[in-house]
Amino acid sequence: MIAEKAGQEMLARLEWMTLEPKTILDIGCGTGAMSLALRQRYPAAKVISIDLSMLMAEHTQQLAVPSQVICAGGEHLPLRTDSIDLVFANFFLPWQQDVKAVINEWLRVLRPDGVLMLSALGVDTLHEWREVLRADDTPKLVDMHDVGDALIQAGFSDPVLDVNH
Repeated sequence: MIAEKAGQEMLARLEWMTLEPKTILDIGCGTGAMSLALRQRYPAAKVISIDLSMLMAEHTQQLAVPSQVICAGGEHLPLRTDSIDLVFANFFLPWQQDVKAVINEWLRVLRPDGVLMLSALGVDTLHEWREVLRADDTPKLVDMHDVGDALIQAGFSDPVLDVNH
């Protein structure tokens, strides 16, 4: 439910942009709900949905929404360099082992004027659950300042970060 709310907020922010992507990557597509919403928002665009879980990829494929569904991880995307106009990564980053490698891979596949939109769980998330959950069951909690620094180090320009408590 939290992921869906964050995804809807990201979609709402796309309304502020004059972006008209030809190719969209929904990385960590999960249930495919955001792939469907992206297809509705940009009906002429090719939507590529990627998830590491074969079950999620198959579920997304059954929605018959995206142009292409791929079962893959985030560090080595099976996509051409400079082939994506919009990378949409809703709650994908917290589940990655090597955040810098994933960010570098996003930069590789994004066209020079492409846009990256992501959401993540911050360091102040899940306080009430930390004593209950095992470390293996908890996503990586990232400081948005660190994400901004990693984006700049990778070569992204002018990252805009927003924190929602």
